[in-house]
Amino acid sequence: MTHRNRHVFTLGPLGLFLMASGFALLGLGQPAFSQTAHSGTQLHITLIDFRIHPERTTAKAGWVNFQAVNVGKTMHELVILRTDLHPDNLPRIAATNQTGTVTGHIVNEEHTAVDPIDEIEEFAAGTRQEKKVFLDPGRYVLFW
Repeated sequence: MTHRNRHVFTLGPLGLFLMASGFALLGLGQPAFSQTAHSGTQLHITLIDFRIHPERTTAKAGWVNFQAVNVGKTMHELVILRTDLHPDNLPRIAATNQTGTVTGHIVNEEHTAVDPIDEIEEFAAGTRQEKKVFLDPGRYVLFW
């Protein structure tokens, strides 16, 4: 995966949201609750410029169908990382763009503290994309 200007979202204390056989998705101020999956979990995610809103922040481990809709004004992608780090503590890298150096927003996906699982490649504003991913029990961070 390449390094792009990716925006990470945060949530409060994580330990309260984990199930022994589940995983936690870290979201932007969304309440956490458990979801029991029979043949897989559907997880709807809304991507808005500078924000990401998953419909829930925990789910049962196993197959998860990430259904993302881009209601923003620009291209977005959805990245899935496995990590025990809080989103505020994810390893970052500096990068240069047209206006100079950008720091603090680009996640270093090659750092040993994170495990890139999968992603939905960039897709246009006003469109939907989905991807079915198998997730083992653990903590995951979603960002775009």
